[in-house]
Amino acid sequence: MKKKVARGFCFVLIFALLLESFVNANSGVFPSDSYIHRADYYAVSFDGEGDAIVRAKLVIENTSEKPIKELYLQMPENTKIYYIVQEMPDFNKLKFTTERLADYLIVKVQLANEIKEGEQAKVVLIYKIPNLAKRDLLGNFNFEFKTLVDRKAILTEKVRVAINVQPEFYLKGAQSKVNYKPDFFSEAKAMEIGKALPYYKRYYDIEYAKGLVKEAYSLDQFESFSVRGSYSENLIALYLSEILLSIVIIGGIIVLVIHAVKRFCGKKKLASIMQNGFFAVIAVSFLDALALIFLSFLLTAIGEGLFRYTSNPFLALLFIFITMISLAFVMMLPAYWIYKRHSIVHAIATVLLTLVCLFVVLYAYSVLFYRPRILYELAIK
Repeated sequence: MKKKVARGFCFVLIFALLLESFVNANSGVFPSDSYIHRADYYAVSFDGEGDAIVRAKLVIENTSEKPIKELYLQMPENTKIYYIVQEMPDFNKLKFTTERLADYLIVKVQLANEIKEGEQAKVVLIYKIPNLAKRDLLGNFNFEFKTLVDRKAILTEKVRVAINVQPEFYLKGAQSKVNYKPDFFSEAKAMEIGKALPYYKRYYDIEYAKGLVKEAYSLDQFESFSVRGSYSENLIALYLSEILLSIVIIGGIIVLVIHAVKRFCGKKKLASIMQNGFFAVIAVSFLDALALIFLSFLLTAIGEGLFRYTSNPFLALLFIFITMISLAFVMMLPAYWIYKRHSIVHAIATVLLTLVCLFVVLYAYSVLFYRPRILYELAIK
């Protein structure tokens, strides 16, 4: 009997110990030598082959008692690292080793100056991710950039990612802003920077990089931040889906209005309504505003494609003159038609109401329909 009781007690004790270890392992208690990232900054530049050159700055703070001597960073498996630098207290090029696992790369970085309790340090990485952006049938490059993961950091308070493209490309959802030399992100140039750290300080304002900027806050351990987007050499191809959607919506509205008027009014009554100057001014002004919007977008696309590789001042003035004449013609032709059918007062009212409709349509589109196809999400490895 005593043996059974002893066995039962041992079983309960072992079960309790196993349960306690399981609870501790899943209760969010982190190792005592863990630390946090106060902020991570990324400046990403895409080229015409879909490759991404990344400048990353990690601001690390030691919240533990043990000094931080090395980092374990998780990156895409095909990443090519040019160099890693520790900024504080001095600029020191760091040694690192890599280990390729199933679908990612583990980079073990040896710090030149250990980070003691309560201290901060900045670590800068320059690396390349080949073929990160994939080309689709329209020639657009679609990408999903993911920030690196520090496997021993328990928290990343802030992440800022600035996406950019080379000057000959359009970045969807943002105006491309290049604040570096055109060849600065070539592979050869990146290799040269590793040999001249003072040169590095002049160009690497990573925290203030422009372009498509996305931010995230309070990333837990093993979480990364993803930014998706598109870029292309052809502006029309890049926004083709939005153009087609706009045409379908506008065309559908016009068809529904005409169908409704014919159904409830009849052809004879519709003709009499159009003889009424008030209704004619409203209808013509709305259609004229839509025509001006479409023509403006078309001329913008033509102009950007035409002057991307040339800076001929005479050609630029000629194009501006043609643009102004075209817009004035589209603006005044409906007003002239109203003037011939009604009066000069109706024509002036048509021009003024066209401007009002133009503003209303653009504002409604920006509020209701315009959503840049640039998404961001948390991806957990």
